[in-house]
Amino acid sequence: MTEPLKETAEEPPRRKFGAAQIQITAFILIVAIGSAGFRVLHDHHLQQTAALYIGLPTLIAVALTLSRPAKDPYMMILKAISIVLLLSAPLLGEGFICILMISPLFYAIGLLVVIVVQSLKKRHNDKLSLSALILVPVLLMSAEGVWQSTTLPDKQESSATRTVAAAPEDVARALATPLAFDADHLPFYLSLGFPRPIASTGGELIPGMRQAVEFAGAAKRPAFEHSHHWGTNPTQLTFEVAESSPGHLKLRAVQDDTPIATWVHWNDAEISWKSVGENRTEITWTLHFDRKLAPAWYFGPWESYGVSKAADYLLHSLVIPQ
Repeated sequence: MTEPLKETAEEPPRRKFGAAQIQITAFILIVAIGSAGFRVLHDHHLQQTAALYIGLPTLIAVALTLSRPAKDPYMMILKAISIVLLLSAPLLGEGFICILMISPLFYAIGLLVVIVVQSLKKRHNDKLSLSALILVPVLLMSAEGVWQSTTLPDKQESSATRTVAAAPEDVARALATPLAFDADHLPFYLSLGFPRPIASTGGELIPGMRQAVEFAGAAKRPAFEHSHHWGTNPTQLTFEVAESSPGHLKLRAVQDDTPIATWVHWNDAEISWKSVGENRTEITWTLHFDRKLAPAWYFGPWESYGVSKAADYLLHSLVIPQ
């Protein structure tokens, strides 16, 4: 006789940790590393240097490309950088405008690194050594602003000129009175999230007298004269009359507790005006400042353009008697 067959419980098939799961896990880890890198740079006060704006996207791009991502590494890097930027947004007190300014640089550096690494991977097997060669110039670029020896000259100036239907003495009186800020005439670029000027003080144009511009739209930052003070809206940028003569006025910045101080250190403002015809006066407003963001080749033009728009808006805000 044959023995009856014994029922045996079949073991459930083991789930394999396949390539797709590895790719997703690697993606999550790399995004986490990128966000952690953002936090570390921020905590060490390097968020204004090229270490953040060039070094971090390079790190993300190289890590993603070498981790054998999905078939389209370009979309992967775009997604990873987008997530890192969004996760890091709470660290940026200015929010939208900061993301708007840095995202083109992040995406460009990330895609450039992926293109180079992918090209080398197709031709060579030793990916790590080749990628290290790519990192050398990028790391050198990432050092800008980190140390004094790797910091490029940061002094800049921007100006704007307008011709108004007024006599030179009318312009002098207007410079001694509060500015009339009109939100409807605020340049589009300055309306993207920058603090908005809402009021100003006037005063005699004699050395030592102070004039202040009040801003709305963001929390206070450490001021020049009160470096440990933080507060809430409104914020102020204060100038002091340094020189005053017919047709010329120089204002020296003495205090800035606005978020603008994160990107720009104001030095002084020079206003000059001259008659160019009967009851017509040409006014030039020049702002001298130190750029506080690196790399210079990227943020220099951004800041120069923004400051020139600010100078033009200040000219527009002068209350000129007609």
